[in-house]
Amino acid sequence: MRARWAVVVGVVLGVLGMSLSSAPALADAGFSSIEPRSSSAAPRPTTAPVTLGSEFVTDLVGAVGSAEANKLNDRLETLSRDKNIQLFVVFVDAFSNPDNSQEWTNQVAVDNGLGQQQYLLAIATESRQYYLSADKAGPVPLTRVDQISRSLVNDLRDKHWAAAVNTAADGFGGSGATGADLGGILLIVLCVLAIAGAIIVLVVMRRRAAARVKPAATQPVGDPLDAISDEELARRAGLALVHTDDAITSSTEDLGFATAQFGEAATRTFTEVVAKAKGKLDEAFSLKQKLDDEVPDTDQQRREWHLQIIRLCESADNALDANVAAFDELRKLEQNAEQALAQLKAHRDTAAAAVAAAPAAL
Repeated sequence: MRARWAVVVGVVLGVLGMSLSSAPALADAGFSSIEPRSSSAAPRPTTAPVTLGSEFVTDLVGAVGSAEANKLNDRLETLSRDKNIQLFVVFVDAFSNPDNSQEWTNQVAVDNGLGQQQYLLAIATESRQYYLSADKAGPVPLTRVDQISRSLVNDLRDKHWAAAVNTAADGFGGSGATGADLGGILLIVLCVLAIAGAIIVLVVMRRRAAARVKPAATQPVGDPLDAISDEELARRAGLALVHTDDAITSSTEDLGFATAQFGEAATRTFTEVVAKAKGKLDEAFSLKQKLDDEVPDTDQQRREWHLQIIRLCESADNALDANVAAFDELRKLEQNAEQALAQLKAHRDTAAAAVAAAPAAL
């Protein structure tokens, strides 16, 4: 026989004519008692034990009525579905064979094969007794079962039988949490928050460390010409051709003067730069010719060729501009040639005098 524990909350208050409402001190005396059921504690009832019905509520004395019983069954069905805890309730007029309420309740639980997830609340409406039977290996701690049982006293004292069942269901469902329960829940919540906070700090620290190690990604910059209309692009391409042609013509003239003054060897680099610029300009004019010939071109082709013309001209202009400073330095050398020659002669005379005086010094 599987051992169960009975939560002894209500004692026999009908003794000496006392009732639940008239003997609170006697009721309180039994609140803290939780005693194990012994298989030899009492003889087996001489009459057949109560057989629980197919519903959660078995009302043998009409304590709640059929309508209220249906509501209670629905409530207990919800408890079973949500919490996987089944609470059975039986109403009788008095406990007999045996008349010990703890033994009677445990006997009914065992004979009906209640398991660890199942609890039995037995209420004797006439003898004013009740017991809540729980398996010691059940999911709800016995201390919590004791608290639930204590919470039924007021409803039962006032004969609010259905309210007592709902109170018990709320207790098993978690809505009647005590201060100790809330403290445990709060502790769990705080632990979860602490872990979450630690994870957040760790992630932030790793990201900051990665940011210090890795250089910031460079945001791609789009070509400003991409946003220009086809008509404006064609206009700019034409202007670029004219400007670059003028720049190359001017640079060619300057190069001719420089070559005549300083020779081909001194101006070889400038000659190569001008030649490359002319090559880019010729390529740009070839594209312009394709745009102007009789062969039809798509809008995409025309746009791409105009873009190429502009970029070729920009490349040629940049190369010529980079040599402007070199041309200026070459011209300065020409302008200061006489002064440099005089300084060179002075240094030569000084050196010659020093050489002539050397034998006398020896």
